[in-house]
Amino acid sequence: MFDELLRHPGVVEEWELRSSFGFLAIHGGSLERGTAEVATEAADRAGASVYAVRQPENLRWHIPSALVDPSLSPALSSFLEHVEVVVSVHGYGRRGYSNVVLIGGRNRRLATLAADALRAAVPSHRFVDDLHAIPPTLRGVHVDNPVNRTRGGGIQLELPPTLRDGEGAPSDRDALISALNSFDPGRGCQFSTYAFPTILGELKRHFRDRAWLVKPPRRLQETYLLVRSAVDELEADLGRPPTVAEVGDHADLSVA
Repeated sequence: MFDELLRHPGVVEEWELRSSFGFLAIHGGSLERGTAEVATEAADRAGASVYAVRQPENLRWHIPSALVDPSLSPALSSFLEHVEVVVSVHGYGRRGYSNVVLIGGRNRRLATLAADALRAAVPSHRFVDDLHAIPPTLRGVHVDNPVNRTRGGGIQLELPPTLRDGEGAPSDRDALISALNSFDPGRGCQFSTYAFPTILGELKRHFRDRAWLVKPPRRLQETYLLVRSAVDELEADLGRPPTVAEVGDHADLSVA
């Protein structure tokens, strides 16, 4: 599906590999207006890497982020391999949310830091980093979402029109972009402050999931890994430990 979009007349991929910090905008152009511009400008100011897709005015094709397959785009694949941490810029519009920015993605440590910095930089807007308070479809926690495919993971910013397509004060948009730059390791923010906990967690998970003192049957190993993956995904989505029934349903396993 993603490759079909990229082949559509007028659709443009833009990318540049610079630092190990990156900005994404996979729904740019006519679809989520202003997101590619925010991502590109933030990357340019910070000397960060960037990948963006821009759709032409006569097209509004929304492909869910979890279905954006990097294997179908050499440019996106190389970008995700190059960067350690990424900020994925999206746009949304809901009644009553005109000044609300939603901060999703699986790197919750970075989400907390980003929310604190953005609140100080753009006091006219509210920044929500509590996954419980974010609509499930806008949380960006699916493992196949490109924002979660880098080594250090990342955050997904859902921006209202007031911060991306000229509906709000230009000074707010400029302050947002300047604040985003502070998370680039090359701009003074210590990468280890948010990346180390994530990397350590991944190492622990690797040894927990893949190191076996006693070698059980392969089928049992595969079931165990499937359950662990389901637990991790549900915890990120629900914000709490899942029930046995929820894990079974998610992993398509019988719990009877």
